[in-house]
Amino acid sequence: MKTTTYRSRKNILAVALLAAMLPVRGQIMSDLVCAYPPSTVSAWGGEANAQVNMAAGVSLSNGLNTQAGTGAGFNIVGYIMSATDSSGQDNNNALTAVATSSSFLDVQNFKASVGADQVIFVPYASTGAAGNAYQPGQWASISSTWWWGVVLAHEAGGHNYGRTHNDGMVTPKTIMLHNYCGGGAAPPYFYTDPNIWWNGTQMLSTLANDCSNGSLPNGGDNSSYSAQWMQNQVDHIAVGPALNNVVLHWSFTNAAAAAPAGTTNFDSVSNAPAIVRGNGATYTGSALRIPGGTTGNVAMSAMSAYIDLPNGIISSQTNVTIEIWATPLSAPSWARILDFGRTDLAGDGLGATGEYTGAASDPAPGTTAAYTDIMLTADIGTDITQQRFEARLAGTATTFNSTLATTASVQHHYAITFTDGIGAYTNQGGRWQWFRDGYPVGLVDVNVHLASLTDVNNWLGRSMFSGDNNANSDYAEVRISNVALSQRQILANYGLGPNYNSNINSIALNNSDAWGATSTSFNSAGQWNGGATPTAGKNYSSFNYRLLTPATSSSYTFAGSSLNLGGSYSSVTEGGLFWGGTASSTITVNSLTVNDARIDNRGTGTFTLAGNLTTTNSVIVNAMNGPVNLSANLSGNGAIAYVGNQGTLNGLTTTYSGNQVTLTGNNTGFTGQTVLGFGAGAAGGLTIDSEARLGANPASFTYNQLDMNRGTLTTTTTMSISNANRGILLDVNGGGFNVTSGTTLTLGCQLFSPTIASGATGGNLNKTGAGMLILASPNSAFNGMLYVDSGSASANDGAVCIANNSVMANAHSPVYIRDSGSATSTLQLNGATNSISLSQNISVNGRSTAAPA
Repeated sequence: MKTTTYRSRKNILAVALLAAMLPVRGQIMSDLVCAYPPSTVSAWGGEANAQVNMAAGVSLSNGLNTQAGTGAGFNIVGYIMSATDSSGQDNNNALTAVATSSSFLDVQNFKASVGADQVIFVPYASTGAAGNAYQPGQWASISSTWWWGVVLAHEAGGHNYGRTHNDGMVTPKTIMLHNYCGGGAAPPYFYTDPNIWWNGTQMLSTLANDCSNGSLPNGGDNSSYSAQWMQNQVDHIAVGPALNNVVLHWSFTNAAAAAPAGTTNFDSVSNAPAIVRGNGATYTGSALRIPGGTTGNVAMSAMSAYIDLPNGIISSQTNVTIEIWATPLSAPSWARILDFGRTDLAGDGLGATGEYTGAASDPAPGTTAAYTDIMLTADIGTDITQQRFEARLAGTATTFNSTLATTASVQHHYAITFTDGIGAYTNQGGRWQWFRDGYPVGLVDVNVHLASLTDVNNWLGRSMFSGDNNANSDYAEVRISNVALSQRQILANYGLGPNYNSNINSIALNNSDAWGATSTSFNSAGQWNGGATPTAGKNYSSFNYRLLTPATSSSYTFAGSSLNLGGSYSSVTEGGLFWGGTASSTITVNSLTVNDARIDNRGTGTFTLAGNLTTTNSVIVNAMNGPVNLSANLSGNGAIAYVGNQGTLNGLTTTYSGNQVTLTGNNTGFTGQTVLGFGAGAAGGLTIDSEARLGANPASFTYNQLDMNRGTLTTTTTMSISNANRGILLDVNGGGFNVTSGTTLTLGCQLFSPTIASGATGGNLNKTGAGMLILASPNSAFNGMLYVDSGSASANDGAVCIANNSVMANAHSPVYIRDSGSATSTLQLNGATNSISLSQNISVNGRSTAAPA
């Protein structure tokens, strides 16, 4: 393949990589707008490069926050180039201007329009500080010459969250003292966090170790400020799927069979044909498979199959979105996902100029190239991990290359939009953008409108360049809309999956319910697109929108046959079921499915959810305003993360005394992970009375089936958590076990600590409650710290019994016994084996009484 004009740019899928990490290493995501002035765009080589640079910085910052255990992260919800330039302003002045000046109303209005929590602005400034931020606040700026992840983590991920230099740490230097106190840019790139040790140094700031910055907020723990607080600054704007502007829609779900040349699928909107050309195509039952095997320069009688869509489907529009669910099965050289346009030769003479109709009698076309087209490749050469997106007119091409990790036989959602009248050429052209699996990959600006695109060869799996190979791919669905969908709409459509079709019995939310309403979509017509109150015999979906229960003291039962929460994936889970009751009450949903959504207590009192709840993807249960009692029977394989308000979280341990979630249903059908807490961002507590409340035993070993990251598990009866396949990960900030007086909890399953970075260890095991905790795990994969008690001056913290030589063999030294005054706690070695030994030192707190307990 050859191009006349070629511009190559590397791409990083920043947010997508982070989203893939959830919920194993869960985070509370702050919606972020990335903003930049024209001078920075020029210096960075164009707006596409500016977006790539900012996405890369956000990706690195998110990674740093993850390894530091903060529980915080950024989700990019939009990019904007300000109409006003900041040229001549230093970084501090630029920050003040973009946050407050009427000259930057476009940025301020854009922030409001997308419901963003924060804005990061990158001026082209060579004077002033490298970065500035409101503390705490929603606005930060970083000079373009200082744009890199650790500075973003310092400013927007540090100062904006209320973190100060005071909690920084000089040796080793941490993020909040990065480049302070004598300079230095060497890692570790952590926030000070006493739950992490770096080469033998506890990451806890002290007055002697912070460059004399003054008093230490939060006891020197710089990771403990609530990311949940930042995410709650604004009411996030939820966006649901956008299917109302579809003008063409093909689903290739025919029964498994051969699909010889001439086989036709008709679209469901206008009966337009999608025709199989060439040989070897088959239906799999869920897709139309084309086999590859030839180039486009062979006679049609010998050519491998491709799919031919009608002429003019793009040039007839002003704006457009093309969505394709496809699965590359291998990497034939320069294989196409799509190629819409015309060739540089006359064509086969049976249609328009440059058109090859695919008539069975067509000979080999000879050497052709694209004269006009829009195309996306499945690979560059035969490298399936590289892709090319290109817009070409009259032989002149504007090209964007990307390097997205791709595995053969994995399905993806490919979306391409054209927005008329924006970009570098404004009214003289528009902007092409392409997305994979809901996330932006690249863009090109062109100085033509869609009407100039001569799309007479609209091919799936075949190239205008006859020397390129035909694709070996499965095509499940193609949708074309006559609008340019937003990134969030594309993400919501991706969440639907291929071949989604609503029907008369499927009702969806069109918008979120308003906070505080006494009549909501839960019990009235509300925001349902059917315009009627939920009734039996119909199925209801909320997508990313907020379904609120009425702000009354009454209990309610959902009247529909089923309720599906979520289903439109977002790395920020905005939608779900929000209890708004004014007093403790019960909400019953007899058939509730949750897919990337949340269940929140936003009312007053205890929220009880009854019925049956199935998880198909990640779920957040948030005891924000009060306790949650899940009496619903749990099933499904989606992970559930339990979080709550911050309570009296002690940064030096993992003690959590905020609102709890209690499981009381029959959960034997649940096989997903249980996640307690999102680090410092949102701690959490869960109460159970048997291991069965956590779900069925895993079929195979899962090291983090129970993942604890500043979460506390409370047990109310004598019980064991001992299944060999149920691993317990004490994540960066560790976990606590609160054992009720008069009971015993035995941990017989394997314990693990996280891998953070070279030389760093993290994760504590903290014991509270008057009962006994027996550590009987058969392994030594735990290398965190053991806190035998809560460090109280009066509580009874019961006993920790070490039952074998393996469970604490690699634990960090020392073991802490910190109770003082009249408090009681016991470290017990199981004498029954006559061979228990500890290699750790024991740190014992002093007593202030002559009669120690």
